[in-house]
Amino acid sequence: MSNQNGKGILFFTIFFILLLVVLGFVAMKYDESVKKNEEITNYFNNATNIIGEIQDSLSSIESEKMILEKISRNIELGSDSGDNKTKMLNSISDIGENIDFYKKKIEDLEAELKHKDIKITGLEKLLSNLKKSIALREITISQMETQIDSLQIVITGLEDDIKFEQAKVIAKDKIISSQKEFIDTIYYIVGSKKELKEKEIIETKGGILGLGKSVILSKKIPQEYFTPLNLNENNMIVLNNNYSKLEIVSSQDTSWYSIEKSEKLTYIKINDKDKFKTIKYFVIMVK
Repeated sequence: MSNQNGKGILFFTIFFILLLVVLGFVAMKYDESVKKNEEITNYFNNATNIIGEIQDSLSSIESEKMILEKISRNIELGSDSGDNKTKMLNSISDIGENIDFYKKKIEDLEAELKHKDIKITGLEKLLSNLKKSIALREITISQMETQIDSLQIVITGLEDDIKFEQAKVIAKDKIISSQKEFIDTIYYIVGSKKELKEKEIIETKGGILGLGKSVILSKKIPQEYFTPLNLNENNMIVLNNNYSKLEIVSSQDTSWYSIEKSEKLTYIKINDKDKFKTIKYFVIMVK
């Protein structure tokens, strides 16, 4: 009887030890399974966040493309000066850098997936599709860069057109200014009868035996001897002498000007500039 009791205790002890081993193994496997699930969950959450960022960035490329197309149309229509081109270039450059960054992120996710021996069929397919989308967006970026280059040609042409139009306006303004200056300018000369004749500015005609001859302007007046006077800037001719006798040989009406004298100077004031400048040459003969 005692022998049978001993066998029973031994059996129970062995059974209990085996049970503890089995339970320990099960507990260990359970812990490993929990850790594995946590690892998969963390990986999945991280991957989901990265994929979301990448998809947002890819969507922004389409928005940038639409903006670029709008700018291109506006420039062609002349409603955009092309100032946005630099901003678009910087934006495309930033997108290109992001694409390279996200490609590296996808490579890291795939490497981690393989290293950890994680099998998530839906995620693997999503990563594969995302790589294809990135490849398509890279083509889009290349097309946008080409479009920017073409846009620069258009902008350069527009700038040349603007410069040409500006040059035309400047030239036109110069012509108008020159014409106005010509209209507003008269030419005067002061000299004795002898000096004026020597310069072929005046000539005499008529008279009998040298008497009664009248002084008139020559048909061809040499302008190089005359002094210009812009009547819009100055309406006074000052002669550095108080001449005893002064005669206006040219045909300006006496009501258009007045003559005043001081102790040492003679002043000829233009009273009616509009009428006075209709006759270009003002010849003053003095004694």
